[in-house]
Amino acid sequence: LTLLRSLQMFEEKNADLQRQQVTIDAQRVEIEEQQKKLDEVKGELVELTKMVGVKSDIIKALQAEFQNCDLSVKVDPQTGAITFDAGIFFSVGSAGISEEGDIFLKEFVPQYLSVLLGDTFRDQIAEIIIEGHTDTNGTYMYNLDLSQTRAYYVAEFCLNERNGVLTANQIAY
Repeated sequence: LTLLRSLQMFEEKNADLQRQQVTIDAQRVEIEEQQKKLDEVKGELVELTKMVGVKSDIIKALQAEFQNCDLSVKVDPQTGAITFDAGIFFSVGSAGISEEGDIFLKEFVPQYLSVLLGDTFRDQIAEIIIEGHTDTNGTYMYNLDLSQTRAYYVAEFCLNERNGVLTANQIAY
């Protein structure tokens, strides 16, 4: 009877051990999956760190490009956004580029693109965003339309090859 009871206890312990082994194996698989996810996140973090470094380098290059020129251009040190006095481009309530704006763009855009589309940063640039702004006079919809139209005209100006601002290669890029 004692031997039978010992055998039952052994089988129960053995079954319990097997259940624990199954649990351990499942946990091992889960740990491996989590390790793979962690490795992916680490890879993404490395890429993000590189991108932040590239962004910082682009901002520094733009600041250096426009630091000692006659154009009144401001480069935001955090975002790299370029700002300048819109008054030189458009009259109040107008979307047509002024003569001064035309001259400004013909000087500004090639300098700007020489930094962004030069050998150093060309592969890191995914898009260039052109935004138009207005004053607060008028309705929201009027100003929204005006700002979009202004941005469109600046983009059209840049893409118009006869203005000599962009080359065919830069447009294709």
